Amino acid sequence: MKGDKPMATVYLAGKMTGLSLEEMSGWRKRAAGLLHDHGFNTLNPFEVFKIEIAHKLQTSTREIVDSNKYQIRHSDVVLVELDHADISIGTIGEIVYAKEQGKPVICWGKAEKVINHPWVWEHITAAYNNLEEALVCIIDKYNKSGDKNGL
Repeated sequence: MKGDKPMATVYLAGKMTGLSLEEMSGWRKRAAGLLHDHGFNTLNPFEVFKIEIAHKLQTSTREIVDSNKYQIRHSDVVLVELDHADISIGTIGEIVYAKEQGKPVICWGKAEKVINHPWVWEHITAAYNNLEEALVCIIDKYNKSGDKNGL
């Protein structure tokens, strides 16, 4: 932790259904690395998913949703990947839930049809074309450590 200020925590929301493990984890790894370098913690639902796969656990859908909601409640900011044209219902649920919890929702991606849908647009704080722009926004606006040097 930088200084004596608490670190902000970012929840990493985004599509997982129908994606390869690399597609699910790649952007999350990049985001977590950069956010950690700037004094942030991250909560990553993919890490829970990875444990379930490794141990061949059969987790109920209620457990998955409850775990995601718990992580969102315990975050300060939600970073959302919306880079796939096919809609991820789970990701839309995370966006709406985060907004209802009073969390800033910063999204990135090129799925304009999804981003511009009223149920998405009215629940996000800011939208960017790529991950790097979204990360700069979070680092500059939500960093409790005071480090605001962008990427």
